[in-house]
Amino acid sequence: MSWHPVHALPVRLLVPLVLFLLALGVATTNHLIQMRAMVKDVEMDSAQRLSERLGIAQTHLRIELGLGNRWQVRRLVSGLALHDGVTHAWLADGENYVIAALARPELQRPLAEVLARQSAPLRQAAHDALSEKETFIHIHTVAGETALLGHVTIFPQHRLLVRVDLGEQLAARTHALRSELWRETAAIILLAALLAALLHALWFSRAARITATVTDLGSGQIDARARLHGHDELAEIGGAIDRMADELQARQSQLRQLESLVIHSPVVIITWRNLPNRPVTYVSENIRQWGYSPADLLSGKLQYADLIHHADLPRLDVDVAEHHVHGPDEYRQEYRLRHADGHWLWIDDRSWLTRDANGAVTNISGVLADISERHRLEEAQQQQSALLSQRNEELERFNRVMVGRELDMIRLKEQINELSRQLGRAPPFAVNLTDVPQIAPATAQPAGTPDEKGRDA
Repeated sequence: MSWHPVHALPVRLLVPLVLFLLALGVATTNHLIQMRAMVKDVEMDSAQRLSERLGIAQTHLRIELGLGNRWQVRRLVSGLALHDGVTHAWLADGENYVIAALARPELQRPLAEVLARQSAPLRQAAHDALSEKETFIHIHTVAGETALLGHVTIFPQHRLLVRVDLGEQLAARTHALRSELWRETAAIILLAALLAALLHALWFSRAARITATVTDLGSGQIDARARLHGHDELAEIGGAIDRMADELQARQSQLRQLESLVIHSPVVIITWRNLPNRPVTYVSENIRQWGYSPADLLSGKLQYADLIHHADLPRLDVDVAEHHVHGPDEYRQEYRLRHADGHWLWIDDRSWLTRDANGAVTNISGVLADISERHRLEEAQQQQSALLSQRNEELERFNRVMVGRELDMIRLKEQINELSRQLGRAPPFAVNLTDVPQIAPATAQPAGTPDEKGRDA
């Protein structure tokens, strides 16, 4: 059974409607109960009056039948019509012929023929009454009709049947009862309306205030408050909502401060959904420093992957897939990203994965920093290192040449020293720093010109 239509109604309308329906149901039930009680009362009163009339008629008819006064008997039976509700009366003799009745055409006719012209419920009631053997007064209800059938035995040979219609009495009592019912229903509905108004003043208006506060909070009005007083459930709910709003407002203030710090920093915050094409669900405003609008990425007009250098993208995809499957959930990547004006930036991307209860990756968040300047410094340093290496190599080659020349000079000096010793002269050159040979003074040397000395050297 679906209750969606009921749930669609506001409680402030649903409760008065329920109260009205409940009041209507109570009034209807009360009416049915009173109607049944009224019908029973009418039947009992009418049965008692009919029993009294039949008792009186039984006494008078015994006397007149004993005297043989048939005209007086007919007058007594006809007089029963003067009583309220009596519609039929038949006095049958021992041969079941009608000797007295309210209608003259029914006289001197068989009772069975007269009853055959009546309704089936009345015939059945008469049959049940005539089957009674006692001389007591019997009152039968005519099934299907608002009527009673009285039966009394006058002599063992005479039977008196009297039908009383209860319709007029029931109509009068029903009219009075309905008037009373309308008054009771009006009073019950008025009471329900007063109760609904009281509930509206004490409950629904406060509930509507809570609803309005929650709606305002949901629409972004963080300063909205219920401010309900009291100690009832609604006041507790309103107080909880106000405390939640205070905490939310404080957190929002902190988030705004953090967002301001992020916006004024070179670091860009971004979040992707783990879906095809990795749609961006959040990106900080300061991505404008790279020439892009957050709306372009959030709307899907720009795909972040399209901004990455094509040579770096395969490596990044493999690396990300490896972290998705094997972890760890925090990792770092460096790649080139195209600036809106066309030049390339080097990006330091420090990302982490968010997984659901089943371990599946749902979101990827990243902190992006422009490290292009660091890359330029590293490239300059590498170039300088390469230049220094080249100079060192040149110096090493020069040193090797110079050392070879020195070695040649040392060998030449050693040969000259050896020749000098063979000629009986002192070696002119020192070839060992720890044992420097003494060179003979110029007066001890053979005479010669400076050019000759230079040639010797």
